[in-house]
Amino acid sequence: MSSMSQIVKRAYKYRFYPTPEQADLPQNPELEFLREVSNVPLQQTLRQQQVAFNNFFAKRARYPRFKSKRRSRASATSGAER
Repeated sequence: MSSMSQIVKRAYKYRFYPTPEQADLPQNPELEFLREVSNVPLQQTLRQQQVAFNNFFAKRARYPRFKSKRRSRASATSGAER
């Protein structure tokens, strides 16, 4: 019975390579505006969100709250530019 109560954590690694059509997207002049924005703040936000949900499911924290006009605070990623 004690083996049934053990928690098993698994990790998977995936590597996705672009197709030839996707590799040609950066040279597309219609999509040049996408290069103006840095992807670092988006990646940081996703990492922080993952940590928040992991803490919630491990019962170390409450459910993550989304941003609100009433509960606003300064964001570290708000002024990030490339």
